[in-house]
Amino acid sequence: MVSIERIETIHVMVPPRRVHKWTGLSETIGGYVLVKVSGDNGLTGWGEAPVLKDWGGDHGRYYGETPDTTRLVIDSHLAPAVTGADVASIVELHARMDREIRGYPYAKSAVEMATYDLLGRSLGVPVYTLLGGLARAAVPITHSIGLLAIDEAVAECVTVMEEGIKTIKLKVGVDPGRDVDIVREVRTAVGDGI
Repeated sequence: MVSIERIETIHVMVPPRRVHKWTGLSETIGGYVLVKVSGDNGLTGWGEAPVLKDWGGDHGRYYGETPDTTRLVIDSHLAPAVTGADVASIVELHARMDREIRGYPYAKSAVEMATYDLLGRSLGVPVYTLLGGLARAAVPITHSIGLLAIDEAVAECVTVMEEGIKTIKLKVGVDPGRDVDIVREVRTAVGDGI
């Protein structure tokens, strides 16, 4: 049995290449929380919470997690609740977290990911083995285009297509006419294979 000995959080800010906006976005993107779970066997596991208060939630109800709130929830509530937990019992890990505090799915998932990573390292297997096996050998990269001027969006789509990107996501929602125009212009520029 390997037990959780310590949990640490680290806030990192990845600078964006350019401003990335969408309808309803109210803060700068790029803030992440790394979670390091240390076991009593000397090994560590890592998880990540790519939090943004405008993400998540069903039917427009957002969770409101930011890097600061995520660190506070993990450091003050989740870490004390799961310290001493057996890393092989993910069900018990969730029960401990849920008894301590309601909500905060990004914070809880980061602790869960780090615990799975620690468990895999402790057993000498990749995490995908713990989750049922390797589903695919690679994950295709996608690219998101924020609310840019149409000509800028088209140029960026052409560039990423030439780099091998096969899936492009366009942010819309400011003006229906503009939305139709940008989709039409991008489709014309990149063709039907994207």
